[in-house]
Amino acid sequence: MIDDVAIAGRNSAKWNGRDVIVPQDLPITKGIQERMREFDKLAEAEEVRELLRQVARWPPADVTFAEDTEQLLPELFGGLSIALARTFRVIDPPLTHPTTEHWERAFGLFQLVL
Repeated sequence: MIDDVAIAGRNSAKWNGRDVIVPQDLPITKGIQERMREFDKLAEAEEVRELLRQVARWPPADVTFAEDTEQLLPELFGGLSIALARTFRVIDPPLTHPTTEHWERAFGLFQLVL
């Protein structure tokens, strides 16, 4: 998903005549904004943000984020994580332990919209 977000942002920035991706170039929908707010309210949010800052794989070399965009990424990825978790409930409401097939379906849905 990181590459998909980066590529969509890069394409939007280029379309607008920029080489650097600013926050408004990112594909952040109303639903993702709501999930980002949910993520922000989690007790573990700061821990997860720090972890995301340390371990998130950065995008392709031809993508450059503005500093404020880089600061937004942990929040965006936290929101996407919540959306992913909710996707499992849509795919199979009583699901407690996702299988490979569930993960593939969830990522397939995300690829349709990112």
